[in-house]
Amino acid sequence: MVTIMKFIFDLILMGISSAIMYIAAQILYRNMQKKNARWYYAMLVTSMLILILPLQCFFNIPKMMEVSVPEEIITTAPAKTPVGITLSGLVIGIWLAVAVALAIRVIIKHLKTRRALTALSKSTDNEDILRAYNEVSERIGIHRRINVRTSCELSSPLMFGIIKPVVVIPYKDFSYSEMVMIMSHELMHYRHKDLLIKFISSICVCIHWFNPVAYLLSKSLNSACELCCDESVLGMLELNDKKEYGRLIISVIESSLDKRLSYTTAMASTESGIKRRLRKIAEFSRPSMAMKIVGVMLVVSVFVTSLTAFGVDFVKTVLPDNAVEIIEKIEDTPIIDSV
Repeated sequence: MVTIMKFIFDLILMGISSAIMYIAAQILYRNMQKKNARWYYAMLVTSMLILILPLQCFFNIPKMMEVSVPEEIITTAPAKTPVGITLSGLVIGIWLAVAVALAIRVIIKHLKTRRALTALSKSTDNEDILRAYNEVSERIGIHRRINVRTSCELSSPLMFGIIKPVVVIPYKDFSYSEMVMIMSHELMHYRHKDLLIKFISSICVCIHWFNPVAYLLSKSLNSACELCCDESVLGMLELNDKKEYGRLIISVIESSLDKRLSYTTAMASTESGIKRRLRKIAEFSRPSMAMKIVGVMLVVSVFVTSLTAFGVDFVKTVLPDNAVEIIEKIEDTPIIDSV
């Protein structure tokens, strides 16, 4: 049962390390005089990766606290292997059952969304739409051909599909300059791999369903990816065009149908998120090179801190020997004896 309990404890440690990065991201972003969504998003993505990757296996970083597992726990085998359902077996069983159920739900929602959007849209031969797509994809260096479709059922442009991405444009009387902004927004999502990040974030919630930080992180990622995308698009536009970009976002606020579609990148979020994005657009200024360097150093330093804050291999090893023996007996004692 040592391996099972170590796995559970490792999940907890990953959650704590991720929480350090998440809290640091929130505090730093809210207190920055010149907010930079790229570094905020980068810190949140790093926090997400800490949740699912055993990063300490790849980095030989000195820990602030290092405790080794007593040899007697590893080498001493029980005289008789207990039969039945043990406490540790019950814990791992519950965790696995809930994680698998949530993962199946995520996959089903993803497939339903793709099927629904495919049914609600059709391929387009509109010259302005295709010309805007070609212009933007060339400008930002996207060489893969992405399917572009139109729909009269949606109010906001969006992208869906991780393996085969599709951009959907609503039937509206957009000017060519607006169409370029729309394509810039959606293709920037593709360049940032935001759909993949959203999907991985959902898997993180499945694995760490017991950890409230995973849910907060997933919600923050959805908001941060839009802020980061807006920032990147504004960096491509002339500064006097940012008002037009803000008006465009207001004009394509999601309808009730759009809100039910999971794992997409809608250009306009709900009204509660629009105010924050418009404020960011109004405050936008291109980051200096010094700001970029500080941002990289900040992400790396907080990342290392979150990894090294907890280096305990096994929580039981910090307890007295008699407490360790009690824990061993409890976790290996059958709750329900086999017949």
